Amino acid sequence: FAAEGKDPDFQRGERAYDRYWHLRGYSEPNPAQLERHPLQPKNPTLHPFRSSGPYHAILIAGGALDTNGGPVVDAQARVLHADGHAIPGLYGAGNCIAAPMPYYYAGGGTIAGAITFGFIAGTQVARVSQRASA
Repeated sequence: FAAEGKDPDFQRGERAYDRYWHLRGYSEPNPAQLERHPLQPKNPTLHPFRSSGPYHAILIAGGALDTNGGPVVDAQARVLHADGHAIPGLYGAGNCIAAPMPYYYAGGGTIAGAITFGFIAGTQVARVSQRASA
């Protein structure tokens, strides 16, 4: 595939659109340029290996951003005991708690969770303090 500059399994390198991105960089393609853009040189992202090394590789694998361990909190940011009841006076927020969204990571999710649960925890502590001093 690489020597030909085409990937017949996934059709990479066969369309003028693909070549345009590699030759022009990451800017919005102009449809008029795509029509007259030559299909040479071959796709620069498909290149044959040299007959001898050194070769370098990197492992690309699934991973997780954010924590999935740590204490579980409820909607009021109270840390829950293993049996499910809230532990009085113990609150959690941010990356020190179990991920509130363990199956989905939204951009900025760790910051948003820290701010949201931090605000909730602070509000809860303030309410408890006000009741205690009343």
